[in-house]
Amino acid sequence: MPRFGSWNMANIRFHTGSNLGPWTYIWFKSDRSTRERFGEADIRHTVMNFRRFLNSSGINAEGFIQSHPPPVITLSDGYEQANDNEIKSIFRKMYGANNRPRFVLVILPFNDTAIYNSIKSVADTKAGIHTICVVASKFMKEQRQEHYFGNVSLKFNLKAGGINQTVDPVKLGVISEGETMVVGIDVTHP
Repeated sequence: MPRFGSWNMANIRFHTGSNLGPWTYIWFKSDRSTRERFGEADIRHTVMNFRRFLNSSGINAEGFIQSHPPPVITLSDGYEQANDNEIKSIFRKMYGANNRPRFVLVILPFNDTAIYNSIKSVADTKAGIHTICVVASKFMKEQRQEHYFGNVSLKFNLKAGGINQTVDPVKLGVISEGETMVVGIDVTHP
């Protein structure tokens, strides 16, 4: 239910939950001076909380790959080609692994178009691995974390073939007659 002009994403349950299959995460750090107040153990703890959130919302996230610790990659600020090579290398290794992930939660150091494009290019188009990117500071923020988890889980569910929400056909009115076009606008802020 919307409240104060925003959807309340805490305690959501999807219309049709999906099965992620094997999945893991990667934490990309940067040598750029950032004010990170968390380490690998904190990231893993938050990912496990996110996993519980996915399961409680109807997404089967039990396929988390636990055989080895997920990689932590430090990227070099200002060296786009070197970063691109590092990103390609890690996804090449994942592609060739015996327990290849179907999904990877990518934790980014900050919003960076070059890093994002590199990840999407190699993972989604070359390796065939679905990626969902989050910024570490937002993902790790405990205040309103369930809302953030809810927004991220929407992407996971859709990419895994689930259905997030439906509209009751009885409530469609003139739209149900089949001669009305509905145009939607997606915004990423309340």
